[in-house]
Amino acid sequence: MKSGKRYVFYVNVVFMVFSFFMLSLINVSQTGAQTGTDKSSIILIFDASGSMWGKVKGKSKIEIAKEALAGVIKNIPQNTDVGLIVYGHRRKGDCKDVEQMISLGPLDRNVLSSKIQGLYPKGRTPISLSIKTAAEALRTVEYETTILLVSDGKETCEGDPCKITGELKKAGIKFVMHVVGFDVSEEERVQLQCIADAGGGKYYTARNLDQFKMAVGNVTKPVKKEKTPASGEGKVWFEEKKPVVFVPAGTFKVYFEAAETFHKNAWLGIVPSDIPHGKESANDQHNLAYDWINKRTKGTSELTAPSKEGKYDVRLHDSDDNGREVAHVSFEVKKQPGEITLEKTDFITAETIKFSFKAPPGTSPKAWVGTIPSDIPHGNENTNDKHDVNYVYLRGQQSGTLTIPAPSTPGRWDLRMNDTDANGNEIAYTSFIVEKAIGEVWLDKDKYKSGEIIKFHFNAPPGLSKKAWIGIVPSNISHGSETENDRHDVNYVYMNGRESGTLTMPAPGKEGSWDLRMHDTDQNGNEIAYVSFTVEIAGGNVNVKTEKPEYMTGEVIQVQFTAFEGISKKAWIGLIPSNISHGSEDENDKHDVDYKYLGGKASGTMKFIAPSKPGQWDLRMNDSSDKGNEIAHITFEVTLNNGSLSLDKSVYTIGEKILLQYKIAAPVGRGAWVGMFPGSAPHGNDDQNDAHDIDYQYFAGKTSGTMNFRVPKQPGAYEFRMHDSGKKGNEIAVIQFTVK
Repeated sequence: MKSGKRYVFYVNVVFMVFSFFMLSLINVSQTGAQTGTDKSSIILIFDASGSMWGKVKGKSKIEIAKEALAGVIKNIPQNTDVGLIVYGHRRKGDCKDVEQMISLGPLDRNVLSSKIQGLYPKGRTPISLSIKTAAEALRTVEYETTILLVSDGKETCEGDPCKITGELKKAGIKFVMHVVGFDVSEEERVQLQCIADAGGGKYYTARNLDQFKMAVGNVTKPVKKEKTPASGEGKVWFEEKKPVVFVPAGTFKVYFEAAETFHKNAWLGIVPSDIPHGKESANDQHNLAYDWINKRTKGTSELTAPSKEGKYDVRLHDSDDNGREVAHVSFEVKKQPGEITLEKTDFITAETIKFSFKAPPGTSPKAWVGTIPSDIPHGNENTNDKHDVNYVYLRGQQSGTLTIPAPSTPGRWDLRMNDTDANGNEIAYTSFIVEKAIGEVWLDKDKYKSGEIIKFHFNAPPGLSKKAWIGIVPSNISHGSETENDRHDVNYVYMNGRESGTLTMPAPGKEGSWDLRMHDTDQNGNEIAYVSFTVEIAGGNVNVKTEKPEYMTGEVIQVQFTAFEGISKKAWIGLIPSNISHGSEDENDKHDVDYKYLGGKASGTMKFIAPSKPGQWDLRMNDSSDKGNEIAHITFEVTLNNGSLSLDKSVYTIGEKILLQYKIAAPVGRGAWVGMFPGSAPHGNDDQNDAHDIDYQYFAGKTSGTMNFRVPKQPGAYEFRMHDSGKKGNEIAVIQFTVK
């Protein structure tokens, strides 16, 4: 549940990887030139963690990654040494799942492509171990190598990647580490920027795909110092003329004017006001959000305010490489109060709480309201986030009405509003009381046969969750916990918001003492009522009867059965070999060759077709189709049916009609048939013959009669073959004829 709140807007990390990979090749070539060698090299760290199955516009990130990289690989300069490190692709929850899939060496496009296309995301994101693995591959490399690290969050395994990066640089490993953080929180940005600083590279934050592309283009362009910075003046301002205050993490617009001489990658960004003015590189190290000017001479930019209260500037720069700050405008980030209103303050466990709210203008779409124990200290969104049991986003609404389920634990609780979901502030709350719900469930009787339909009645308190449920649980399971009952229930039904009524469920297939238990929700809820009953295996007058003890294959079997009132509609009778052990419906279900449901009838008749395999067979009655019991059976013998075929002559000419007479010993089902075959067709059972017949007719339930066939159009030897069934039956008679 937590992952939905914290990471729902994490944007496709694969775009970072493939763009960074392609554009970095220019920078890598420059690295070789500066170090006195024509060798260029790059190590790509590829994210194959489980989050890559997340979807962007209906398509998984891993699919997008593979598709994008297929085109990128074609454009890699041939003189580039390339290495590939992948993590999270082999095991779930394993912080050591980092693999150097391709050692740093001459580019082989086919190998690189096949490795990436074969990835299947599974695990976690061990950044520290990935950096160590990359550095280990560079211990004997004399020239400086670029490592490309891209992340939408911080380290999730053990280790301090910032500290590790610094130690590797001090140890003499020759590399430059660039980092792009995509849609990260303030806390995550601090760690990622620290990695870039320690690795001698640059860090950029991107809030959307366009910002990311510009950031990658900036980080990976050729290393070339500007001799003459861009010149010209600019201006930046807010629409309001008075001092401007924004809510934490809220979005706002800023207006700007720029000179035509500004570089394409001129930018404006949010920087703490206490950072000295003037130097673009200093501002670049401290910016919290930014946008590119992209040769515009005037316009607006939308930025996201920091989550932390304080004084900040929006600063305009003429370039992002040794440029200068040309203008700024100041603003303050200050927590502003919201409001939550309840119609009542007493609720039962899992009841739906309806509340009204008001949020400050400009509040983040990620502002949220959650249910939190009242004894948790107020004020800090991070603290609230650790203790909430349910939450809902405001989604940019400044006012409205929302619903949230009451906690399943009785006690005093709060609804608390938080201005964002990343290092934010609590800005409103209201308290309420939760009491355990009390319900009622009762039966018309206390003894049932296995598979019998149980009719039961219930009363529930108003407002109970639609997911409140009643289930059948063994009586020896301890009472109270919905989660515990959920592990042991053999059947259940939701109440769907009803406060009273009558419901039905089939009795369990196992005899003994059972309970019907009512629960206030289906997620960590409470048992709020129960009633006990006893189950007995059906017997006595329950039986299955046939007209005779012996049948021929394919013969119609008339069956009479007697069950009991209230038997499940899914009780069934099936044809099962006699050597299968008796008693278990599950075991019978694995071996039946045909079956029919009783449909809730306590008595009646059925028709079966005798099996195609001779031997001893049973008709077995089962009280349910789900872990039930065999409650009656009868055994009978099946022998091979026999028949005969006759023709008025043995030689026919093309165009003649053939009059075929047939006779079969015992009446068979409507699927029995006679077919015409080439004389060379192999003999066998009905299934095998069915693949070679050139014409056929059904008996239609008759034991004798005539059939008309037309002579085949090709001369040769032919046969008529009789079958006792159209479903895995037997060939029981044959007659040959010739066509001239």
